[in-house]
Amino acid sequence: MEFTEKSRIRRAVLERRDAMAVAQRQQRSGALCARLLALEQWHAARVVLATVAMGSEPVTEVLLHAALEQGKTLVLPRVQRAEKTLGLYAVQNLSQDLLPGVWGILEPDPQRCRQISLPQVELIVVPGVAFDRTGARLGYGAGYYDRLLARSECTAFTVALAFEEQLVPQIPTEAHDQRVQWLLVDSAQHPGNHWDQGGDL
Repeated sequence: MEFTEKSRIRRAVLERRDAMAVAQRQQRSGALCARLLALEQWHAARVVLATVAMGSEPVTEVLLHAALEQGKTLVLPRVQRAEKTLGLYAVQNLSQDLLPGVWGILEPDPQRCRQISLPQVELIVVPGVAFDRTGARLGYGAGYYDRLLARSECTAFTVALAFEEQLVPQIPTEAHDQRVQWLLVDSAQHPGNHWDQGGDL
């Protein structure tokens, strides 16, 4: 039943997110990125793990460039399907260091990028399909980020970017599901709203 409910939420949220006009998604992504770049945790972090946006996700290009321009170590994940894990690699040049990987997502080229250990990462921008006000997260179903965040050596601050269309009243959770510590939310009516785990909008 819980799996069925997760699948229903995932389909409904993806439909809402996919229906957003490209120009609106770009504009609202900019507001989200601006809020993240203003966070104290962002400024303090020297090693940042993020992702290249796929599909209708909030666009992260501004964050990736900002990390490099600010002298941070920018880490991007590479899906390792056989191990069902994410390999972490430092990227220095976004136009030269990335290759299409699993599902066509741009990932670090392991021939060009050095591997980073999880304890080195100080801030993680966690992708997701849907979120609720407690920081509960619903991903795409493969569990890569739940496994990464559950590792004992993961001490990084976790933050997610979400459009209002990605919020749901409650996400059914299981023991292995990992919450994010801080959720930044943007809407067409109230750009830049945010709350932390357990807080109110």
